[in-house]
Amino acid sequence: MGSQLKRLTMYNEVKNLFEKGLRISQISRSTGLDRKTVRKYLRMNDLEFQGHLSSIACRRRKLEDYEEFVRGRIRQCPDCSAAQVEDWLKEQYPELDDISIRTVYSFVQQVRHKYNLVKPGKTWRQYHPVEQLPYGKQAQVDFGEAWMQTIDDKRIKVYFMVTILSRSRQKSVLCCLQPVTARFAVEAHEHAFQSFRGIPDTVVYDQDSVLVRQENHGAIRVIFKCCVSGLSP
Repeated sequence: MGSQLKRLTMYNEVKNLFEKGLRISQISRSTGLDRKTVRKYLRMNDLEFQGHLSSIACRRRKLEDYEEFVRGRIRQCPDCSAAQVEDWLKEQYPELDDISIRTVYSFVQQVRHKYNLVKPGKTWRQYHPVEQLPYGKQAQVDFGEAWMQTIDDKRIKVYFMVTILSRSRQKSVLCCLQPVTARFAVEAHEHAFQSFRGIPDTVVYDQDSVLVRQENHGAIRVIFKCCVSGLSP
């Protein structure tokens, strides 16, 4: 998950917990955020938070002009910390005095990954491309929730199911205002298959608790029956 998406997720979680009646200290313990950050998020509306994310992105872009300097220092001192890089930057470039340690840390990690400047004793996690599947072979399903703004400036929680075809990346989304149920999942599948004008050979689920009826040592019984007329796998 990217840093912007993580911040957005935490912002929505803070708002959600506050609306449930939790105090700032309780929200802080639940989310792992500092109390100051919780208070800051609670003071913001959605538009102000988007501006906050944009300002963070601008600060990171500002550091791109100093990439060669950071890369050179990391090569000279492979074991250096982000705090040390921050000190070097501010000593050399006074105009960066307002850059936060979090921004520097993220940029240092970006430079290390880009140029494979691994800290001694640490290795990067290796990722390998997955073999591309034929069209119509597989779809991926995920469930989620998000706070959205209504036309009268109220916030409502929306639940949804997303279906994505693995090869073409064509997407189908169905939303509701209540927590997802097995009935809604069936309707969302039918909606997706109608949109795709076909049914994929296999469907991969990230969260299957909505559909699983019983599990016994790996044997799974599923509450799932989808009837879409006029379509074939």
